[in-house]
Amino acid sequence: NREKDLAWMRAHSPAGVEIEDRTFELGLIAFQGPRAQELLPCDADLDAVPYFGWGHGSVAGIDALISRTGYTGEDGFELFIAADRIGEAWDAILDHGKDAGVLPAGLGARDAARLEAALRLWGNDMDESVNPYEAGLGWTVKLDKGDFLGREALQKVKAAGPHRQLVGLKMQPGDIARHGARVSAAGKGLGAITSGTHSFFLGYPIALAMVEARSLSVGDRAVVEVRGREAPAEVVKLPFYRGSARSHSEKKESRHG
Repeated sequence: NREKDLAWMRAHSPAGVEIEDRTFELGLIAFQGPRAQELLPCDADLDAVPYFGWGHGSVAGIDALISRTGYTGEDGFELFIAADRIGEAWDAILDHGKDAGVLPAGLGARDAARLEAALRLWGNDMDESVNPYEAGLGWTVKLDKGDFLGREALQKVKAAGPHRQLVGLKMQPGDIARHGARVSAAGKGLGAITSGTHSFFLGYPIALAMVEARSLSVGDRAVVEVRGREAPAEVVKLPFYRGSARSHSEKKESRHG
């Protein structure tokens, strides 16, 4: 999405604003987990970095932009470091945390973690055809904070109510629901799976599905097409797992609110 995002920002930036693309100058390390703040070798005051906030500091002696963000549902930090030093930082972070169990994790592990936290994936759970209310992200829309691109359209969507909704499904062992698989109940097609995987943490498969609004509620039963057959599913509350990211955010809000 880099080129699309860059073109959008340049098309809508105010006069006099210059946008520089530094994508290939920087590398990114995501250091995630409930003990991330404790175990990150960093000279910055990480307790002063709020959730979704950022600051500058030194990680293992290497300059970094440090943001308290991530894609796992856990507390943690994303470290933006010069590309020619990213390997050095990676090795230092792993060496510093080896006795505490810090380990590298790949894309599959991260995708399972983000799905457990019900974090939406662009291109699967949402795209240009899905509005925030359908994606269950209406809380991010602040209609009372002045004008912004899309405000009028979103006001109409909120007033009328979304036509679709994103729901969470608990599947039976071995039934991995894949993107695009049909979701139905009482013989009626309601929508399709957007994301699905096996949750090793929870011990069973989970999935997100985009279905007709008000067609399914928590506790309802549905069926999902899995490998040519109808597999049973239960609608469950999202997120599937409540990680340390949200609890940290709430702790900071109570401290400063």
